[in-house]
Amino acid sequence: LVIDVWATWGSSCLKKMPEFKELRNRYSGNPDIEFITVSIDRKEVKENWLAAIKKREMEEMLNLYPDCSGESQFESDYHISGVPRYIVLDKEGKIVSAYAPPPGGGLEEIIDSITYDQQWITVSERLPDYEKDVLICDKDGFIYVGFMSSSLDFNLQPMWIYDEYMLHRVEEVKAWQPLPQPYTK
Repeated sequence: LVIDVWATWGSSCLKKMPEFKELRNRYSGNPDIEFITVSIDRKEVKENWLAAIKKREMEEMLNLYPDCSGESQFESDYHISGVPRYIVLDKEGKIVSAYAPPPGGGLEEIIDSITYDQQWITVSERLPDYEKDVLICDKDGFIYVGFMSSSLDFNLQPMWIYDEYMLHRVEEVKAWQPLPQPYTK
């Protein structure tokens, strides 16, 4: 399950929605993947929400809306503090990524990882090959697209796994897995 948490007032949400719909179309033949949207708009602007769904031609996917005036239970349970936000769950309903990257920024690779059925490899078992794209899971359970750096420490041991946003010391990485195809941005 791939969830796009959005709001009609979020310009970034509206800008990313065509990419989310395109991603949904790309996986439309896979019965194991569903795409839904969850709005955090308040019930006072329900008409705006309905109009946005129609204007952006989102009727083909499931669109959920909290019918409340304040923070919804969903927002509270998932600590939604900003939008857009992407959440990926596996077939068993377990959270794969509570803070998944956006479409075009690594979300596809996370989706592929749950449909690819590749097993996670712990860093203590084996390190990724240098300069090969991998998914990394840090000790907090966040998943990133990254690659093993060829930077070495003084003991000639690999030190870093990079992703698009930050460096991760090898000790901070819980597990990794190869990507089914090279990551292209």
